[in-house]
Amino acid sequence: MERFLYFRTEATTANDDATGDSAIFPASSLIAMQPTNDSELTMYFSVDGVASSVVLNLTTANTHLTASKAITHSISTGKSFTNKRYLPALIIIANDTTGATEYLEGSGIASCGAIVYGSTSSIIKILPGHFLNEIGSASSGTFTPDSTAGWRITGTTGTAEEVWAFVEIPSGMKATSVTMYDDDDDRVLKVYEMNINSEPTGTLKGTGACNTALNITNVNSTATNYLGINITTTGTTDRIWGGSVAIESI
Repeated sequence: MERFLYFRTEATTANDDATGDSAIFPASSLIAMQPTNDSELTMYFSVDGVASSVVLNLTTANTHLTASKAITHSISTGKSFTNKRYLPALIIIANDTTGATEYLEGSGIASCGAIVYGSTSSIIKILPGHFLNEIGSASSGTFTPDSTAGWRITGTTGTAEEVWAFVEIPSGMKATSVTMYDDDDDRVLKVYEMNINSEPTGTLKGTGACNTALNITNVNSTATNYLGINITTTGTTDRIWGGSVAIESI
C-alpha cells in the first residue's frame, strides 16, 4: 500500500489556498533528508522529475537523527515510532493549523517550515552526440571517441564551421545560463531561442566562449520554444566535451 506524507505550514485554517501552504507527497518520492542548520531537517522529494523540499523545525537542536528515524520508521512499517500504533495511509508529518497542530509522534518536530514545490534550480546536460553540423558544412556531422583526447569532431575542413545542439526547456522552468566545455580553446559560443512552429533563425540570447558560464537573457519555457546552442569550430582537432543548461523555476 502506498503511503503519503502531509505537511502544512499555514496556521490559519481559511488560508490554505496557495502553493507552499501545504503539500502531500507520496512516501516513495522521498529521496533524501539532511540537516540544514542545528534545528532544521530538510526533506527532499522528486515526483516525475520535479524536485521539491520541506523544512522541518525541531524542538531540540541537533536531534536530526531522531526525527529521521521516526519518519523512516513510519514510512517503512506504517506504525508510529513510539507506541507502535498503526498509522493511516496519509501520515501527518507536520501540521501547523491553529487549534489542530499535529506532529509525527516521537519525531521531535516542532513546526513545519518552508514548503517548496518544483525545482528552484537544476541543469540539463548536453552530451557531445547532441551536436549536429550546420547544413552545407563539409563535415560529416559525427563525433569520434579519441582514447587520448576525448571526443573529436569528424571531418572539419580547418575553416570556421558551426555545430549546433538543441535543448528543450522543461515546462514551468526558465533557462538562465549555458556552459560548454572544449579542449581549452575557448571557442565562440552563441545561444538562441527558437520555436518549433517557425523558421529556426532564432533570437540571440547571449554570446560568449566555451569553458565559461554564459549568462543569457532568461528564456521562459513556452509550448513551442527551445534553445539552439551554437559553437564555431576551426579544424579536425577540435574537441567538445559536453556542457549544461542551467534552469530555474519561473
